[in-house]
Amino acid sequence: MIKLELIALMADLKTPNAEGVLVDIFAERDLDERYRTLALTKLSGSSSDGFVRALHEAYESEPAYPNRHLLLKAIALSSDPSATALLIRAASSESSTSARIEAVQSLGVRVREAGAVDALRDAALSDADTNVRLATVRSLARSREDSATRLLREIAGQADVPGPVRQAAANCLEARQPK
Repeated sequence: MIKLELIALMADLKTPNAEGVLVDIFAERDLDERYRTLALTKLSGSSSDGFVRALHEAYESEPAYPNRHLLLKAIALSSDPSATALLIRAASSESSTSARIEAVQSLGVRVREAGAVDALRDAALSDADTNVRLATVRSLARSREDSATRLLREIAGQADVPGPVRQAAANCLEARQPK
């Protein structure tokens, strides 16, 4: 308990040195997963070079990391220019449903970026898990971009898309209509 409290206190300091310690804690693979996850959560939203490097290294070299969805969320929240490409890859290749859901949710705010709409289309139309498809629709619903609206129409009109997903897309389109 004391170590968890110390990590939380370190995060509250919000200094570069404290952030560096948290990055080191996250990057240490031999630590108890609770400590790494707390450090990851506390650092989420940081764009420090050290943290972004540690995130990418963990993502690329730890396919069994139990909280890959948190890794993707932290990557998405950083200002890392390569985040969209990584999220696109994760949306289709992650074995974890929660990681694919995080990827599509994060891509929903990036629909203007190259490849994002195509990745969301693939997830909505062909992911094996209906929860990922529904998360994709919800993600598109939050975007006011024309490309998101067009994709919602496409999803709603596809006969081979599961009924709940088509209905969710139709509901989102209906909600966009002026009253």
